[in-house]
Amino acid sequence: MSGRGGRLALALALALLGADVDAKPFSDLDRLPGVARSRTVDLVTTRFDVTLDFDAAAIAGTSTLVVAGLPRPARVLEIDAVAMEIRGVRDADSGAALKYDYDGERITVPLDPPLKEGLRRSVTIDYRARPTAGLFFVRPSPRRPKGHREAWTQGEEEDTRRWLPSIDRLDDFGTVEATVTVPRGLKVLANGRLIAEEPQGDQVRWRWRQDIPHATYLTFVAAGPFEVLRDTWRELPVSFWVLPWQRGQAAHSLAPTFAALDFFADVMGLRYPWDKYDQIAVSDYPMGGMENTSATLLNGDALHDKDAEPDYASTDLIVHELAHQWFGDVVTCRSWAHAWLNEGFASYAEALFREHQDGVDEATARFLAELASVADEQTAYRRPIVTSAYDEPKDMFDAHSYAKGAWVLHALRGWIADDAVFYRGLREWVTRHAHQPVESAQLQRVFEDVSGADLERFFTQWLLRPGLPEVEVGLDWRAEAGALAVSFRQTQPREGGVPSYVLPMDLRLADDAGGAILTQRVWIDRAEQQIIVPMLERPAFVEVDPRGWTPGTVRVLYGREDALAALAHGGTALSRRRAILALAEMRGDQGVAEALAAAPAADHWGVAQDAIEAIANLGVEDTTALLLRFEHHPAPRARAALAKTLGTLPPDAAGTAALERLLIDPAQRVVAAAARAYPAVATGSGAVKRLAKVARRGSPWEVVAMAALSAIGKLGGEDALEAAAARVGTKEHPRVRAAALEAVGHAAHGRPKLAPAARRAIASSLDDPTAGVRLGAIAGLEQVGDAAALDLIRKRLAREGSAEVRGRGATAVEVLRALQRDACSVGRLEQRLDDVDQEQSATRDALERLQRRLEAIESRP
Repeated sequence: MSGRGGRLALALALALLGADVDAKPFSDLDRLPGVARSRTVDLVTTRFDVTLDFDAAAIAGTSTLVVAGLPRPARVLEIDAVAMEIRGVRDADSGAALKYDYDGERITVPLDPPLKEGLRRSVTIDYRARPTAGLFFVRPSPRRPKGHREAWTQGEEEDTRRWLPSIDRLDDFGTVEATVTVPRGLKVLANGRLIAEEPQGDQVRWRWRQDIPHATYLTFVAAGPFEVLRDTWRELPVSFWVLPWQRGQAAHSLAPTFAALDFFADVMGLRYPWDKYDQIAVSDYPMGGMENTSATLLNGDALHDKDAEPDYASTDLIVHELAHQWFGDVVTCRSWAHAWLNEGFASYAEALFREHQDGVDEATARFLAELASVADEQTAYRRPIVTSAYDEPKDMFDAHSYAKGAWVLHALRGWIADDAVFYRGLREWVTRHAHQPVESAQLQRVFEDVSGADLERFFTQWLLRPGLPEVEVGLDWRAEAGALAVSFRQTQPREGGVPSYVLPMDLRLADDAGGAILTQRVWIDRAEQQIIVPMLERPAFVEVDPRGWTPGTVRVLYGREDALAALAHGGTALSRRRAILALAEMRGDQGVAEALAAAPAADHWGVAQDAIEAIANLGVEDTTALLLRFEHHPAPRARAALAKTLGTLPPDAAGTAALERLLIDPAQRVVAAAARAYPAVATGSGAVKRLAKVARRGSPWEVVAMAALSAIGKLGGEDALEAAAARVGTKEHPRVRAAALEAVGHAAHGRPKLAPAARRAIASSLDDPTAGVRLGAIAGLEQVGDAAALDLIRKRLAREGSAEVRGRGATAVEVLRALQRDACSVGRLEQRLDDVDQEQSATRDALERLQRRLEAIESRP
């Protein structure tokens, strides 16, 4: 699955507030794992025959489970079924009614006689449900054609049980047969092959079957007025399911699918494992995508106009979900403690494909951007990649599982130092454990078998310990000895289990033109270590770990001339960026600033981005003028970095004018960055009006509108509140509405007189059918911050069905309670100070009276 996250800002806010709240996930890494429910039977097939009721947002029908006995005879069958109306349970073969107990979460069926190994039993459940998660009905909206009907499922992490009586476990695989009846005019997509499409009056019965087993959370159904664009790849059926008004965007948006299939087959050597590959773009999906076997679900925003490319191409999303068809679907993590085996692999596949398509520099730059999310997350908590110390499965879908998991695979590739062996290991992984639940120790064994390497230390330090390495590299040329001393110092805090790492470090010693004099790999296995490299002459500069095999940070302590040489001639963009990091420390050096501003426009955007940040921090004359040399850089990411940086400098006319030009840049990424920066240089109603106009600009994923609305909220005040409130209506995209709702709250933050108007603008959205909108409403009320806002959130939580919204709302409640406790404490303190003032005043009065009496006595004759 792609596109999870969002708890970091909240955790940071709690830390800053000093709230007395234990809201951080992974707060007790030492706790033992909970006792998992025993697996008593082996799932063979899930067969369901259901009808979707769009008017009632309900599903009704039957679910038949075929199970087989295990060595220990099973006396009961436990079926996951949350908040359903169970109308009966019967033997699927004889039709005889079966006794059962149902507690609202699980159906327990006694098996008499007990089910023994080698035998099978089929049980049918008649049921009806109105799910609050797992199955989502897209409600009518002014944004869509009248009468629009659509539904889709989302089983990950454990929500198939909310729409389908099932054995909803990660460690049990089965085949699936889906029969779904919907109104005529709608199409149904499910896992596997289409068996039949059977009209029945004003309805149509769609039958799908997948004969290859998978974990239950991957079971999928979608229904709607989709158009199907059919194609093939090497005889494999490949189809795009899109809503009619997105047909024109589909072909170019999803075109990378075919190049990605080529890559997985020809470079990685992986044979596609399922009957077909469909991608379906749906409405109101809250994340990026979901890797249901043979039928990937995509957010409708993944489809875009051609002018959004390449900056907002859906390539990474397409590759991520396609990679899951092997990594996550063929081999599935046995428990969410090993979620990285799904998400880290799919995330690294993005990097591998990016490297294949666009080169090492682009792949590494994307990696660095993603790794920044890990560093940010670690300000809130550190955890091992593999851990059972989570409160809810969703906690595991964080930057540790995605970005850090991907970089660990990159580190494994670098450790092995042979791409052919690395790819052989990936193939062996999905072949040896095909259609099985897996754990991380099994991956270690696979790569030890194919490489011959002892990987115990590698897997222990990267998977079972928290943290990341922070390495400083010193360079000392010793002319009299004819040698270069390279010192390595690991500076990461060794607390909470963070280790000193064993790291392979590649050194590339270069001449004045950047040519290699010597390349050498050294191994670092201590917190401080020095390597002596005999040399006939001093190198112009040294590149350290130029391919970026080391997760974490590697800081090379270059001198001025070495850093300038590495900036000019470093063999990878990463080496040039590390040179910039050293140059950024040379405050007040005008020559360094000029060299950074002269970085060629043809250089990678990551180099330009770092150069911009470094120039801003050097504190030299004409900083703005130097920065504006990047205004016409061909890479939108570089111009976006310029916009962001201009917002951090003291306002001046040239910088403000540049930001206003960037607000109308052709690239949406740049406009969004400029909008976020604009409140730092402009205030008042004029700024609100300008940003409100920017917020009307269409863009992929509504990035521009969201950024502009966020900026409006930061401006604050009545004008900002009115501008944000104008965008909360149901005609707006849910992303826009969520951003507007939060902006309303920000506009009223710290302004008690605006709080009632803000609450009125937000309140009705608390009951919106789209979870993302409700999340925005809660975020807005949290910013309003008063007792009435707290009461509104509490009332919503009493009827909230989404676990994500409940979790976010519960944390908001705790934040506001803490704020109110602090406010009460401040109030009590102020009252005490008032009392002290009164006491002091009374004392002064008494002293004055006493003084007057003394003076009167002294004046007597």
